[in-house]
Order: sequence, then C-alpha cells, then structure tokens
Amino acid sequence: MRSVMEKRRCLAPKIEFVLFIDSEKNNTHADLKYYEARYKILTQHITTEVVENIVKKGHKQTMENIMHKNAS
Repeated sequence: MRSVMEKRRCLAPKIEFVLFIDSEKNNTHADLKYYEARYKILTQHITTEVVENIVKKGHKQTMENIMHKNAS
C-alpha cells in the first residue's frame, strides 16, 4: 500500500478519492487512514468480502453509501 500512496505525489492535483479493496485478512485499514490524513485525500476501504456481497447478493445500499461519501 505504501508504494501506491507514495506514487500519489506524482498525481497530486488529480486524485480526489481512493477506493481501496482488499481482503478482510489483510491488516491495511490503519495504513489507509494514515495516508488519507497525510495526503488529505478521501478514502473508502472495502473488503473483498463486501464486494462479493454487492455483486452476488445485490447489496445496493453499500454502493449508495460509497457514492454519498464521495459526493460529500
């Protein structure tokens, strides 16, 4: 994750929102929130398990929540 967020410097004016998807088993949430604060970029962390529920079970509310956060 660090290399992805560090590369953000090259794209600084263009990035407004980062949607980060990874497994629940990874311990990356704290890192993501650190980089969110450091670079002042809105982030959303979604697990692959949640994405699977959205796709397979049609959990539309989750997608709506993500869109509302990005629109804020």
